[in-house]
Amino acid sequence: MIRFVAHLAAAVSVFALALAASLPAKAHPHVFVDAKAEIVFDANGRIAAVRHIWQFDEAFTSYATLNLDADNNGELTDAELAPLARTNVESLQEFDFFTYLTIGNRKIPFVPPTEYFLQFHDQRLTLFYTLPLSEPATVDAPAELESSIRSTSSPSRS
Repeated sequence: MIRFVAHLAAAVSVFALALAASLPAKAHPHVFVDAKAEIVFDANGRIAAVRHIWQFDEAFTSYATLNLDADNNGELTDAELAPLARTNVESLQEFDFFTYLTIGNRKIPFVPPTEYFLQFHDQRLTLFYTLPLSEPATVDAPAELESSIRSTSSPSRS
């Protein structure tokens, strides 16, 4: 059984802080995210990747997209959103993409995503990124997928 544990309110605050460093601002906003994760299996039934979908709240959407409309036409294109998507994904790498997978006692490593983009859904900025495993993993023991901030000082985490 794969269990997905979401502690994204705090995780996204750290993410917003990293993102805010690249945007002109005097203070960083609080960010709320509706998050989903999908397990991607290969043809042999092994876990190959985790696909994340993060839909940001309206306030952060307005803040993050401020001044991105390069042609001033009132609509953000995929090309105008691409640099922000890249910044998002590069910022997440520092925090292990807030994604941890264990199978039995094995910690399964990920590699940085190459598939990522931003779109608007219900007028909210939504980040899609697929986080590949370093190599596909067979689920031969209980597995746990966790999305959260991990403290290096926590005795239960390393």
